[in-house]
Amino acid sequence: MVNAVPLELLRAIHLPERSVVGLHIYCINTPETIYGLSKLLVKHNVKLLYANILAKNSDAELTVFLDITDATEPIDRIVSEISGLDFVRKVSVINPLFKGLIIDLVHFPILLMGRRAWIVSEAVLKGLFKDFKESFGEAGRVFLYHLGVGRDLYETYKEYVLSSLDMLELIKAFSKALGWGVIEEIRPLVYGKYRVRVVSSF
Repeated sequence: MVNAVPLELLRAIHLPERSVVGLHIYCINTPETIYGLSKLLVKHNVKLLYANILAKNSDAELTVFLDITDATEPIDRIVSEISGLDFVRKVSVINPLFKGLIIDLVHFPILLMGRRAWIVSEAVLKGLFKDFKESFGEAGRVFLYHLGVGRDLYETYKEYVLSSLDMLELIKAFSKALGWGVIEEIRPLVYGKYRVRVVSSF
């Protein structure tokens, strides 16, 4: 029996002292594909932090997070070289949300055996159940509140941000990456309050 190890579902990397970037690559699925990409990363002293590969017949889709802190060339030149490989069809850059923090925002919605799904963290569950009993009459409002800027969620992730607007940008990224929905607009109202527009919500 294989020993179980934790699996990070968010598809995110947080290395505040490093320069990170993501790439979403459409390519031809050949035995040379992974070898060719790896050889190019080695050539430019780029470290692979995360990789996800989906292949179907002759096509493949790769999402990779890279540490380019010590790279020998700027990322645009590396992307240009990757795009020039015979088996690569298209390359898109996934920029970090904040310095050292990158989240896969390419894939939405999340699917489980072809059906839409979403991921709920411990912090969100705590926020949901802590006040649910006393707020049952306003369950819908409380549910949305805790999914967005609930206190427990804020306390868990506040180390990543510098302001309330940064927190909303982080929630925006989490909402999409975890399959909750897509926040298309964040508009400031009065000090400390914002209006958000959500589409494709679960």
